[in-house]
Amino acid sequence: MESSTTRNVTFGKFHNSTITTTSIRSHSIEDYVEYQIGMALWKYMSPVIIVLGVIGNILSFLVTTFTSMKQANMSIYLSALAVSDTGALIIGLGHPWLSVLFNFDIRKTHEWACKIHVFFTYLFIDLSAWMLVSVTIDRVIFVYLPLRARSICTRRNAIIVINLVVLIIIGINCNLLFTIGYRGNSRCFIVEGFEGFHISYWPWIDASVSSLAPFSILIVCNMLIIIQLLRVRNNRRKKLNVSNSNKDDKTRSMTIMLVMISVLFLCFTAPVSFDIIIKLSKRANTVERAPTTLAEQARSVLSQAIVHMLMYLNSALNFVMYCLSGKKFRDSLKKLLCRKKTIYGGCMRLSLSRDATISQTNVSIIPHSNQANSENWKAELNSSNYSLADVSAVDEVTK
Repeated sequence: MESSTTRNVTFGKFHNSTITTTSIRSHSIEDYVEYQIGMALWKYMSPVIIVLGVIGNILSFLVTTFTSMKQANMSIYLSALAVSDTGALIIGLGHPWLSVLFNFDIRKTHEWACKIHVFFTYLFIDLSAWMLVSVTIDRVIFVYLPLRARSICTRRNAIIVINLVVLIIIGINCNLLFTIGYRGNSRCFIVEGFEGFHISYWPWIDASVSSLAPFSILIVCNMLIIIQLLRVRNNRRKKLNVSNSNKDDKTRSMTIMLVMISVLFLCFTAPVSFDIIIKLSKRANTVERAPTTLAEQARSVLSQAIVHMLMYLNSALNFVMYCLSGKKFRDSLKKLLCRKKTIYGGCMRLSLSRDATISQTNVSIIPHSNQANSENWKAELNSSNYSLADVSAVDEVTK
C-alpha cells in the first residue's frame, strides 16, 4: 500500500485579483484503524503462530512416531497431519508475513518459484483438512464396527489411504503449475487463456476441496461418534460390565482427543468457509464487486486477516488439543521427554529410585535354593517388563 500523500489543489476562485492555492491532505487506506489492525495481525501474530505451531507439530510427530502410540494405526494419520500442518504454516503463512514485514515476496523471484509456492500452499492446506477427515472416518469405523475394525483399520491400510489422498490432492492442484505464472508486467498471476477457468470453476473446486467438503464430512462423522460413545456408555451402565474398562478407557481417550481436534477444525475454519460461500454466491448472482472506497478496502484487509489467522491457528493448536484431551498422548509425551534427559535428570532419577524400590521388594521374596530358580525369576522379571535395575538386583542376590 502506498503511503499517505499530499495533493495540491488549485481553486479557480479570484480573491483581490489573485488565485489562492490551498494544500489539502488526501486520505489514505493506512489512516483507517481496520487496516492498521489487519496489518498488525499479519506482522505480529503470524510469527507467534508459526513458531508455536511448528514446535507443537514436531512434538506431535515425535510422540506418534517414536512412542507406544505408534502401535495404533491412528498415529499414522496424526503424523501425516503434523507434517501437513507444518507445511501449511511455513509455506502458507510464512509468505504473507515476509511480504508485510520485510517486503520480500518469494513468488516474485522467479516464475517457477511462483508456480511451486502457490502449488504447495494449496497442497498443504488441503492435505491438513483431508488427513483429519481420514482419521475421523477411521475412528467412525472403529466405534461402530469394533470387531471388524482390527482387520479394516490396519497400519497397512492407513498408509494406503494416506498415499491415495496425497495423489488425489496433487492431481487436483497440479493445474496451478500450468495456469499460474508471469504475464507481462503482472507477476504470479493467471496465465493468459486460463482466466475463465480461474474465475468460473477453480474457486468452486478449491472451496469444495479445502473447506466445504471436509467441513461437512467432519460434522456428520463427529455426530456419529458422539452418539455411539453415549450409547456405549449407557449400555455399560445398564449391564455394569467393567471387565474391559481399561481398554475402553484408552479407546475413549483417543476418540475424545480426535473429536476435540475435529471441533477445533470446525470452529477455526468456519469463518473462512462462510467467507468463501458468501463470495461465491455473490459471484454467481453477479452482485460481487471489488471494494471501491478506502473504508471498504480497509475492512476487507481486516476481515481477511482475521479469517486466515483463525485458519492457520487450526494448524498450530492441534498439539495443545492433544495434551488437553488425550490422556494417552500426555503419558506418551512424558515418556518421550524423560527419555531425552540424561541419567542425572529428574525423570531418570525418579525411574531409578522406583526401580530400586521394586528390586528391594523382589529381593525379599526371591528364593535362594539354586541357580536354576534364580534364572527362572530373572526370566519372569523380564517378561513382566521390569527394568535392568531389577535384573541386576537378582544377580547380586543369587550369586
